[in-house]
Amino acid sequence: ARLTHLLLTHAHGDHSGGAALLREQVPVAIYAAREAAAGAAAAPGPPLEAEPAELTEEILVPPEPGEAPVRSSRRERREPPAAAGKGGASRRFLTIGGAVLAIVLAAGAVLYLKWDSLFHNLPSEELPTTPPARNPNPITRAQNLQKQGKTAIAIAQLRRLPPTDPHFKEAQALIAQWEAPAAPAEHPAPVLAPDAASRRQQLLDAGRQAYLARDYLRASDQLGQAAAIAKLDAGDADELTQAKRQLEPLAQQVELFKQHEWEYILPALWRLRESDPQNRDVKRLIVDSYYNLGVRDLQKADPIQAAGKFEEALKLDPEDALLRRHYLFAQTYQQRPKDLLFRIYVKYLPFR
Repeated sequence: ARLTHLLLTHAHGDHSGGAALLREQVPVAIYAAREAAAGAAAAPGPPLEAEPAELTEEILVPPEPGEAPVRSSRRERREPPAAAGKGGASRRFLTIGGAVLAIVLAAGAVLYLKWDSLFHNLPSEELPTTPPARNPNPITRAQNLQKQGKTAIAIAQLRRLPPTDPHFKEAQALIAQWEAPAAPAEHPAPVLAPDAASRRQQLLDAGRQAYLARDYLRASDQLGQAAAIAKLDAGDADELTQAKRQLEPLAQQVELFKQHEWEYILPALWRLRESDPQNRDVKRLIVDSYYNLGVRDLQKADPIQAAGKFEEALKLDPEDALLRRHYLFAQTYQQRPKDLLFRIYVKYLPFR
């Protein structure tokens, strides 16, 4: 306050006395102000929440005549308090960073040492010691395919080889070999049941006797039935072939006979009979035609017409036992009513 008063007095013009007084009082005031500031700093007080703005005071002292003006300045600066927490945060950061770095290094070391055991299924990046052949041998490749049962694919690949290829000739030889028809495998003769074997043997015996008697029609029929049961031997097969060859002049009549045209072929057969009375096949066709016509008449319940057909057949072959039996049956029922026995008898009569 005293210092302020002196300044105001100096400002209003009491320059001579004021200057002398100012020179005497200013050092004292400055000293007192310093002591007060020191005491205030030493005394405890409440903590400051905000730092005060920097205070600068300049005291102008009028200089004596011939002296340079004296400027006395005082700056009170408060340095910002050093951050107490910076050192601790730095230490924590270094500690955590060091721990993380140690964990990463440990994990990397474990992966490096145990990579093969942990990832043994991953493909290896090692280069093969020997590079694969760019152009494999087509012959070897085709042979491997043929061994696997892919013969058609192997042949197709071999056909693509041009004539200039060094393997062309070998490929053509393999193609010819693989395309050759395989020999049919011989299957063993099937084992026949006892009844079938006995029936086949009977047919073979009858066919052989008929062939020797030049009864080629019957030989062809008997041997053909035996062949249907099982394959014929070479001798029996040859007899069957020869019998069919002898029947070629009668091929038309035989075919019509099989179509049940018995009445239609009888005139032609009688003409052949007159030209060649010893032809057993013509005789057989005539007898069997009359037999079948008689059976058909019986199935029509006409025993009179049936008896006439059977009689004509017996004139050519009186030793035919079945034919004679049918003839007697037809004669019996010429005067008798057609009862149940008649219907049963004629219902299942087979044709020849």
